[in-house]
Amino acid sequence: MPDDPSYTQSRRVASWNTRFERSPAAIVECTSHDDVRLALELASATNLEIAVRSGGHDVLGASTGDGLVIDLQRMASIEWRGDSIRVGGGVRVGQLDAATGTRNRVIPLACNRAVGVSGLTLGGGLGWFVGLYGAACDAVERATVVTPQGDVVETSSTDNPDLFWGIRGGGGNFGIVTEWQYSTYGIDTVTSGTIVYSGTQAREFLQLYRDFKSTCPDNVTVEVVAQAHTHPIIAATLVVVGTPNAARKVLKPLLDFGPPLADDLSTTTFREAGRQRGDSVRRYFMWKEPMQLDVRRTPGSYWQGITLESLDDKSIDVIADAISAPPPGWSFGLGHVMRGALTGRSDSATPFVRCEGHTTVHFDGAWSYAALADPLMTWIDESIAQLKPHAASSQYVNYLSDGSPSAVRHTYANHYNRLRQIKQRYDPANLLRGNRNIPLPL
Repeated sequence: MPDDPSYTQSRRVASWNTRFERSPAAIVECTSHDDVRLALELASATNLEIAVRSGGHDVLGASTGDGLVIDLQRMASIEWRGDSIRVGGGVRVGQLDAATGTRNRVIPLACNRAVGVSGLTLGGGLGWFVGLYGAACDAVERATVVTPQGDVVETSSTDNPDLFWGIRGGGGNFGIVTEWQYSTYGIDTVTSGTIVYSGTQAREFLQLYRDFKSTCPDNVTVEVVAQAHTHPIIAATLVVVGTPNAARKVLKPLLDFGPPLADDLSTTTFREAGRQRGDSVRRYFMWKEPMQLDVRRTPGSYWQGITLESLDDKSIDVIADAISAPPPGWSFGLGHVMRGALTGRSDSATPFVRCEGHTTVHFDGAWSYAALADPLMTWIDESIAQLKPHAASSQYVNYLSDGSPSAVRHTYANHYNRLRQIKQRYDPANLLRGNRNIPLPL
C-alpha cells in the first residue's frame, strides 16, 4: 500500500521516467494462483485498472499503473519434467537460462536476462536462437492461466486450445499466466563475445551487417549496440553454436572490418553467452557519468522500439544520422532479424506474425539527474519518428511503442479477428486492458 516503506521501490519499473510516473492504489505480490484470482476479484469489485508485472520491462510502462498492480515476481519456481521445464510466471530470463544451462540445454528466450519470461512469451519472444529454434512462444508446451472470471485453467494444444493459441504471442489480453512449461533443446559448444569498432564507422558497419545477416547460417546470431561511454563505438555481440575455429571462419567479414578496436571471442557456456568478459572489450562499456554533487540524483531510463521492413540504405541513413550527435546517456540497439526456424514455421501456428527479414531496433537513454531526461527522451522519440516511414506493417509486440487500437490491429494482421473472438470468450468485460489491448467487438 502507499504507506508501506517498500512501496516507492515496488512501483518502479525498468523504463522509469516522468512519463510513466504511476502511483498504484495497491501492489499485490502474488505467490500462488489463488493470490492472482483474489486480486482479479478485488479489481473487478472496485473498478481498479489492472497492470500485470513479471519483469517490469514493458516499453510502454504497462507493467505499472494507477490502479492495482498484480506482481508475479515471487512466483519464481523452476522444476524439470524430463527434458521439459515448468516455471512460475515471475521467473526472469537469467534465472531460466541458468537452470537450463546446468544440463546443457536452452530455450529460445530473450538476450536481456533481466526480462520476465511471461511478458516475453506473451509477446512472442525473440532472442539468441531465432535462427535455430524460433521464438519463446514456439517452445511452450503447456501453461496455467487464471482467467478474469477467476478460473484456473490448463492450456495446451489439446486443453483449451484457443486460449493456448492466444497466449503465445497475443499478449496479456485473455488471462494471467501463472506457470509456463517449455521444451528445451540440447546445445553443444558455444562461441560468444563482442567485437568493438569505432563509432565513426557506424553507417558502413550497418551496411556490412545487413549483407552478413542475409547469408550467415542459422546458428549465428549477432546483436548490434552503439553508445559513447568513453568514446563513440559500435559493437557486435554474438552467439555462435559451434567451436571458435568454425565461428571465426563464418565471422570473418565482421572480424576483417574496421579493423576492430577489440574482441573477446571465446568458447563459453551458454549461461555466460552474450556478456562482455575480456577487459579489452569491457572498458568500452564502462560509463563514468560526471557527478553533480549539489544536485539530487533522480535516476531513470526510457526506450522505444520499432520493427523495420528491412535494414535498407534509407533506414541505415536515418540510424547513422541519429547516433551522430545524440545527447549524453544515449544508446542504440539492433536486436533481431526474423529468419531461419522463426520464419520457417507456419504463420498460423501462433498469433505472432513472422516475416522474413523484419528487423527490430531500439533507441535508449539512461540518466542519473533529471535535467538529462528530457533531451534524451526527445532524441529517442524523434529518432523513432524518423524511422516510421520504413516501419513494417506488423510490429514485434514486445517492441510495439504505440498502444493505439490501429497499431494493435496492424500488428496482428490476419490474426486480429481470431484474437478478438478469444477475447470475447475469456475476457468479455475487458478487465485486462492495460496492455496492447484487443478491444471487444462492438
